[in-house]
Amino acid sequence: MILYQCLFLFLAYIPLTQPLSLTTATNNKPHVLILPAQFLVPADYASLERTLVADHGFPSATTTPLTRLDWLKVIPSSPADKFIKGTLDPKQTLKWYYGKIETQLSQILREHPPDTQPDGVTKVALVGHSIGGWVARSFIGGLYSADTAVGSLLKSHQTRGLLKFIEEEDSCSPAAMGIPISNIASSGIKGKIFSTDLESLVAASGYWSLNGDLFSEGDGIVPVSVASIDAPAKVLKDVKHAGSVPTPWNIFSDSKSIELSEEAFGKWYGSPSVVSEWSELIV
Repeated sequence: MILYQCLFLFLAYIPLTQPLSLTTATNNKPHVLILPAQFLVPADYASLERTLVADHGFPSATTTPLTRLDWLKVIPSSPADKFIKGTLDPKQTLKWYYGKIETQLSQILREHPPDTQPDGVTKVALVGHSIGGWVARSFIGGLYSADTAVGSLLKSHQTRGLLKFIEEEDSCSPAAMGIPISNIASSGIKGKIFSTDLESLVAASGYWSLNGDLFSEGDGIVPVSVASIDAPAKVLKDVKHAGSVPTPWNIFSDSKSIELSEEAFGKWYGSPSVVSEWSELIV
């Protein structure tokens, strides 16, 4: 199953036995693999991992081992003409991200081999936050291929065609993928341009770059209208896009980003009380 969160929480059940073959989950819970948002690192999802395991009974939760410097790998695979035209191909531009997913899936398989699992299959739910959801969708949809055992979007100019490419790829459609897909979004923040509210001003800028509508509603970064493959399984209220913000001075480290307190900035998709609103989608 795939769940993806306003740009996006993407959950996919992957039974890991031999090379990837996709089936739906049974009644035992899967292991969870989180796919991070841009410039966020595993340390930023440690609390979410603990919440999923301790409060919701998932056997394990880990995060794809990205570093902030990994995102610089986009540069060599982004020729100027394709970037300008918005026609980047995720097969090349995101290949490094796919490789990190495969690395962590292999680790999960080593730590939880099929013969130790209830059904003789190691099942994994991919939980993609922000662009991680679309990366999950393209990974499962076959845009990444590798000669190993594990690995055999938005209509927007901001992603320079990457997500549009994924959205239009037949193999990445929900029907073709053949696994349950869910997604959640938030309509907590309305974009405004004549306002003293900085949050609404920032939201308007983000929404305009993604759907051309300054006055959309969304999570402060992504409007609901472009936050999903189809209609969101859930649209939450007053939930923010992220709970932490990377800064220039930790770009060279994998340390935790600046955490945004719930008291001052509100809840995000990974806040414990919010996780309770979508964790049941991972069945």
